[in-house]
Amino acid sequence: MDDTFYQSTLLPLCQCVSPNRLEPPEKQERIDLLHRLLMEYKPTGHHPTGENLRNCSNILHQLGVAYLSKREPTEARKYLEYAIKIANEFQDSTFHAEVLNTLGDSYSQQRQFDTAIAYHQKSLSISQQLQNPRGKIAALFNLGNAYLHLRQFTQATTFYQQCLEIEQQIGDRYSQAGTYHQLGRVAQELREFEKARRNYQQALAICIEYDDRYNQAKMHHNLGMVAQESQEFEEARRNYQQALAINIEFGDRYSSASTYHQLGYFAQELREFEEARRNYQQALAIFMEFGDHYSQAAIYHQLGIVAQNLREFEEARRNYQQALAISIEFGDHYSQAGTYYALATLAAAEENYAEARVNLQTALEIYVEYKDEYWGAIAREPLERLAVHLDGNKLPI
Repeated sequence: MDDTFYQSTLLPLCQCVSPNRLEPPEKQERIDLLHRLLMEYKPTGHHPTGENLRNCSNILHQLGVAYLSKREPTEARKYLEYAIKIANEFQDSTFHAEVLNTLGDSYSQQRQFDTAIAYHQKSLSISQQLQNPRGKIAALFNLGNAYLHLRQFTQATTFYQQCLEIEQQIGDRYSQAGTYHQLGRVAQELREFEKARRNYQQALAICIEYDDRYNQAKMHHNLGMVAQESQEFEEARRNYQQALAINIEFGDRYSSASTYHQLGYFAQELREFEEARRNYQQALAIFMEFGDHYSQAAIYHQLGIVAQNLREFEEARRNYQQALAISIEFGDHYSQAGTYYALATLAAAEENYAEARVNLQTALEIYVEYKDEYWGAIAREPLERLAVHLDGNKLPI
């Protein structure tokens, strides 16, 4: 089993805020600075008044954004909710919509996508009433992201297309790069690889046009994934290495983790298992460093596959179970299917065919639930052969 279940891990492009590019110590320095500024405008025990209301609410919003960059959504919400409370006193609807959108991001980070969608919809409604195209773009983009994570691809495409139309209407070519990137992700999830490639190349061309070298890394990363799926291995390697080089150049250690992950998967496909393990462990160390527990599931899953290929079955089982536990913790039901499938192949390798059958059935049920015909067919075929074997003493998977 490959890591298709975990490939959609890149952060949205061109909608990100600068704190996401800071290393952990610098993020904390920014938070400390914002807290000092907050104390100037709102001393302990005092309620801000006059112009301090606006300054205070802006700082509270930035604190929320900064805590989100550290992947601390619960802490972020304390400041975002207070920012909205204060903002209501000076009735700035544009700012209100912006904070609602960020609140939605905090719930998305915890994979509470239904709640996130509700906040993004409120933000969109306000921006529509104000006829604020920038506000509409931000809300539509985040709605697309939420539906993409929910694997509701038709809805995601609709919001991204609406976003793109507004960007084109107001002549914002630069922001179109982020939207083309996300449309590429949708196409990639649907295994429409040539369409995905066209969208990524469109996004890359815009970033080159605007001399945005930093965001080109994301394009090269995903173009590498498309090339790898198309068995264009040298093209894939070139793109991954370009992405990694750019991330290193800009000191973006966090984004490097996703590329180390893909380099691991690349080595794994070439059956260079020790090289694959080294890259996966590098990615895992970075995600641990940044406190990104959710993304560790993908790495444990792949480390399980490497161990299984090396016939280190107990190590494989530990890694799969770790991946499964994280997916369950974050309510990522779809990704659990990949790990159940991997556990089935492990059980079959150990000739525990009854356990293999149970895990395959669980994986298939999830694929059916998500209407994923491609992976459903992959799970169904060995399940049928296992049923014949267990019931009629014929060949297993």
